[in-house]
Amino acid sequence: MVPWQGSFQDGWQEKGRVKTSQNIYVLDIEVTTLLHYTEGWKCFDPKRPAIETRAAKKAAVPYIWQFGIEDKDDCRAYYGREFYELRDLFGQMADKNRKKIVWVFNLAYEFQFLRDILPDVSEMCARRARHPIKFYVKEWNIEFRCAYCLTNLSLKKAAETYGQRRKLSGEDFDYNQERSPLTYLPPEKLDYCEYDILSVYDIIKYYRKKYKKLQWIPLTATGEVRKEFRKRVDPGYVYRIQKLVPKDPELFILLMRAFMGGITHANYLKVNKLLFDYISGDEASSYPAVMCSELYPLTPFRRVSTEKLQRLNLDKWAALIHVTFKDVKSIYINHYILKSSCVRLQNGTYDNGRVIAADEVDMVLTDVDYQIIKKSYHIGSEQVKSLHISKKGYLPKEYIEYVLELYGRKTSLKGVEGQEELYRKSKNTINSLFGVCCTNVIKGSCEYTAAGEWVTHALSMEFVKEKLDDLRHSRSNCFAYQFGVWLTAHARRRLWEVACFALDPVVVGYEKSSAYYDTDSTKAPDSPEFRAAMEKSNMEIDEKLRKMCETYEIDLELTRPKDPAGVPHPLGHWEFDGHYDEFKTLGAKRYAYKDDKGLHITIAGVNPKKGVAALSCVDDLKKSMVFNYDQCGKSTSYYLDDGDMPEVVDFVDIDGNSYQSRQRYGIAIVPTTYNMTIDPYFEALCELEMEKGDKII
Repeated sequence: MVPWQGSFQDGWQEKGRVKTSQNIYVLDIEVTTLLHYTEGWKCFDPKRPAIETRAAKKAAVPYIWQFGIEDKDDCRAYYGREFYELRDLFGQMADKNRKKIVWVFNLAYEFQFLRDILPDVSEMCARRARHPIKFYVKEWNIEFRCAYCLTNLSLKKAAETYGQRRKLSGEDFDYNQERSPLTYLPPEKLDYCEYDILSVYDIIKYYRKKYKKLQWIPLTATGEVRKEFRKRVDPGYVYRIQKLVPKDPELFILLMRAFMGGITHANYLKVNKLLFDYISGDEASSYPAVMCSELYPLTPFRRVSTEKLQRLNLDKWAALIHVTFKDVKSIYINHYILKSSCVRLQNGTYDNGRVIAADEVDMVLTDVDYQIIKKSYHIGSEQVKSLHISKKGYLPKEYIEYVLELYGRKTSLKGVEGQEELYRKSKNTINSLFGVCCTNVIKGSCEYTAAGEWVTHALSMEFVKEKLDDLRHSRSNCFAYQFGVWLTAHARRRLWEVACFALDPVVVGYEKSSAYYDTDSTKAPDSPEFRAAMEKSNMEIDEKLRKMCETYEIDLELTRPKDPAGVPHPLGHWEFDGHYDEFKTLGAKRYAYKDDKGLHITIAGVNPKKGVAALSCVDDLKKSMVFNYDQCGKSTSYYLDDGDMPEVVDFVDIDGNSYQSRQRYGIAIVPTTYNMTIDPYFEALCELEMEKGDKII
């Protein structure tokens, strides 16, 4: 990497004149976060009280930027120290006849700093405020794109998957030092900066080869899956998907309200208790399994009389039900209804966000969820407010064949030396395929104004109608939103049948009951009941997959591919995934366990490798415990807009140089602690004493 000398040098020449340059350009920056303590601007000090850190004024100062330019089938990397120099570089790149694309791995981060030097921005594409995927600067004829959105992987993982070079480890790069553009950076630090650029270059080079032109590369990982799958289907398939797009915006709003994700919860009777001799049962590729085995709404929804629900054959008809339940009371210790998914609730009692009982619950449900709730709760009365139905069928054959192909490839390549790249791509594509199904492409619009402000507009019926009209005429849309709504419902049912219907304390007693479950796994004592429940679920999905294969004339063996050792892995099977000598949970995404490999934790907001150092044993996991900065391994981002930082940030760097920064925009990243607080109502529920086998509702 060589210093930029103030003149733009592009060694790559195009033949002929094109509208978009096919040369790859890459940008990255390194930044120092500063906090204003009593003695002046300093880097984060972990010895100071957390309240002082939170209250301190914050600043972010770029101290080096790296820019990569493709040259003779490789990347030439330049660097500069003063951030304003980038404005000169982009100005020299400007060519009104040839648009250039500059790739930034995490555009959401760099954009906040670039606001200092950017002219007017247009064509902003953002999922939400402060998270641009791409934008265009007309004055320079440059488009900026986010490489992270394209891969949906960390830079390290993306470099391993798509490139030949490996991103250098940053573990020895202490970011918590006062660096400025005047700070000396030794060669090894410059190498680290350079390899960030080269890694992104390799990633984009892979995609350019795949899609022929840079402008044809999709913006996101799900967009790539859409593009790949579109090649596999004919116009007739696209026409059938277009017909499934609702014409009525109110119907689409109902579908949005019916959508829920996976279930993550803990049996409150076992929260904050040290448990022994537990096993974990996991479903193999839970979402791909229900994609291939279950039935989905395959005709346009039509509204029918609410009285039809009671005589409707739900094996043949998918139902979207807006219903009000009254006098609701759970039958089980585990509770299905999620408070946040309700349209309205009256006088409810809750189990960490899930409804134990309520005077009234108003919800929009799939027929799958409706049947689960009817079996899980005593209901005094119900009023169906609206009912929409659609004929059920398997997902299109093209879709299922693609899922089976990816699952087979992933299974057969796992652990095979030299095939790591193809294995990771297959795994990532399956995950993206699920994401595409569940992606709601109609969201409130996000706008970046000429004044440099982010404005989010709430959904309106007019906006939804306009977007639905666009979807009905789209030739690239290959997925129907209702597929995703039913997909997650089917996955919840499979989990609930094991975690609750088979292993609730009301069913098997306290000792054998499940303690924790999350999307596709259940933690419970090893028992005949647990193993029988998993086996029953496996037999059920085997039969469903057999019927699907007969319907579509697909080889059944594709649903049970073999690994490199020749062992078959049936799609969707519950498998034994580990034995825990000790297990303890404090609620959703909060548990620790000990197995033959040692102590482990899973806590949302805490780095599992660093956080485990805070515990000497499983029982150390307690309410109100605090993971310190080193143990937490996480940080908080503070967005700094114009006025949030002083006009001049005057500080002394680690070399003793005095430097004045006039950066107006940036992001300060500050290490954080994590406090294991528990909602007091949930805590009170967990502390209720009971005799084993009794139920508390």
